Amino acid sequence: TRTFQKEYLATHSDVAADLFTLDPESVAAQKAQHTILQKLAEDEDLYKEFSGGTQQTEPIIVTSTGVVVNGNRRLCVWRTLFAKDPSEYKHFEYIEVAVLPEDCDEAEIRALEKRLQIQKTHRAEYKWHTRAAMMKEEREDGAKDADLAKSYGLASKKDVDIIISALEYAELYLQKIGKRDQWSLVDGDEFAFTTMVKERQKITDQGKKELFETVCFKLIETKDYQGRLYSAIPEIAENLEEVAEELRSKGLIPGISTSQAGETTGNDITDDLDLLGGEPTAVDPYSALATAIQAADVKIGGVVKQVIDEQKSIKSEQKSAQYLVNTLVKISKLLWNAEIAGLDESTATEGVRAQLDAIKERIAAIEKWLESK
Repeated sequence: TRTFQKEYLATHSDVAADLFTLDPESVAAQKAQHTILQKLAEDEDLYKEFSGGTQQTEPIIVTSTGVVVNGNRRLCVWRTLFAKDPSEYKHFEYIEVAVLPEDCDEAEIRALEKRLQIQKTHRAEYKWHTRAAMMKEEREDGAKDADLAKSYGLASKKDVDIIISALEYAELYLQKIGKRDQWSLVDGDEFAFTTMVKERQKITDQGKKELFETVCFKLIETKDYQGRLYSAIPEIAENLEEVAEELRSKGLIPGISTSQAGETTGNDITDDLDLLGGEPTAVDPYSALATAIQAADVKIGGVVKQVIDEQKSIKSEQKSAQYLVNTLVKISKLLWNAEIAGLDESTATEGVRAQLDAIKERIAAIEKWLESK
């Protein structure tokens, strides 16, 4: 619940910033933690599951001092249901626990927690940003990416870097929309942020990077893009100039006109791909547009989708228009290969004449059509 503890502090200005760290066992901290767990349990429909007759099927895992290592959400639900109706939920008056040995250290407990987290047997999965925060913390403590990938069930150590970078991107997004640490706002946006990380690395111009980031952030914030946003993000990156021009020409963004549509020139801007890095040394039209979009109360999903659909159509038409010449290029290469490798004493000649006649017939039809053009 580490990211949700941050959100609790961000949304409860009346509590101390060290509520969860000064004395985690205090009544105030435990009450706040219970509130967090209730919300997480509601999100995963655990109340519905256990109020419908489902009983405990496996023990809660606790340390020798009574700290719950696995099963916090289930425990929260059972405690709440029993308090609500002790008679109906009498089967939750006592619960089974498995107590870990006294000599278990923090690293062993953390490893156990991750193994149980990855398994999916009547347990709500950790939110993506919580898992990413755990990875980042372990990496900062000296864990290698290869080991993290293995312990979290990821395909490669590159995935660790992508997920942690996505966490940092989400953190930046929440700051920019004025919702610092309100992590529940990005519960469903993991794929959007991970895709942004991958696509941003392909953009070399700093101003365009800013615009790409801002357009995606605005679409995540307004949720007005029709379709899967994470699937559209590569298209946004590929057609960023067209998106910029359309946003300018539509006049949706206050203070931005079509006269600012030029390319960046004369700006020696470098970028080390640090997601939270500094601003460019000079403002170009793309940066200006990005700043205006961020400040404007505007929905741009319709314009972005229109551009993407138009560009797909144009590329499809171009591909169709080049079909003839592209096919002839392939045929020419195949005939050349046939000449180089096939004209040999051992090559069978039966049927060759018939194929050549068929080829000549097709060539004659194409030449006749070409003359008409």
